[in-house]
Amino acid sequence: MRTIDSPAFLEQAFTPGFQAAQDPEEPDAAVLAFSPVTMGELRVQHGRIIGCDPLQFDSENDLPFSASFPTGNFPVELAIAKWEGDERVAFARIRFSEQAPHRWEMATAGDFDPAGLAPDTIIGYGVDSGMGAFLDAGSVPAFAALTDADRDQLEVYLDANYQATRSWLLWEQDGASVALFSSGVGDGGYASYIGYALDGTISRLVTDFQLLAWPSH
Repeated sequence: MRTIDSPAFLEQAFTPGFQAAQDPEEPDAAVLAFSPVTMGELRVQHGRIIGCDPLQFDSENDLPFSASFPTGNFPVELAIAKWEGDERVAFARIRFSEQAPHRWEMATAGDFDPAGLAPDTIIGYGVDSGMGAFLDAGSVPAFAALTDADRDQLEVYLDANYQATRSWLLWEQDGASVALFSSGVGDGGYASYIGYALDGTISRLVTDFQLLAWPSH
């Protein structure tokens, strides 16, 4: 991994009352108002976490991030952006500790080395169902075994929790744990970032659904 020059909003978006222009370089850009929501706790069994489209999950291709995360039960939080009568999940994160991130790295899966990436290039997971997820790798057998009917039922549960163009669900079954949430304005490719505290421990894992433009360098 490599340390990135990350915008402060990766952390600030989870602060009640935070506001930011969708693109600070555009004078007429919409201003987004953020509010945090805690959707529950993800059980991390072995320190391995997968970011993926949960309704298109493929256990052979959706690989865990290469970092080793703390184990235990940790809150999953969503930063909800509101503007012009619309609401979206702008960021989703796992909060591993109360320590603020001191530096950030892009989360990559498998043996991919991001050292050679251009500064504005991201590596993330693809979304085709309008949903993203944090999936504990220990939950893969149970989640991969879901039938088409089971996945249809997941969508029923998500629909029951739907409001203002976003929804979420913490799915738990037989010790398995998966956090599902709407992915910003829908389909696309989305990167995740690992926040490291000053003592070197991981304190955050954040997925950015690209509602806010990163500053140009």
